[in-house]
Amino acid sequence: MANRGLTTRIPIWVRVPVIIALVLAGVLITTMALDAAGGGRGSGHGSGRQMQMRGHNGSGGDHSGGGHGTGGDHRSRGDHKP
Repeated sequence: MANRGLTTRIPIWVRVPVIIALVLAGVLITTMALDAAGGGRGSGHGSGRQMQMRGHNGSGGDHSGGGHGTGGDHRSRGDHKP
């Protein structure tokens, strides 16, 4: 049977954060290596290409639409004192 002396001496509250840190470090290193090698070229946020937001009618992002109020109509309903 395997010798479990090393892992049983380290408390669980130390083991879990160390494992999480190693996984995150691995993801970071892999991401940096792929970025340096040009693996993410043409996709993602850093590609230099901007996507244009379009409305339902294809208006190209005109947000001056008619059905929305300005929010300035806050009349007293009688339950609040001025």
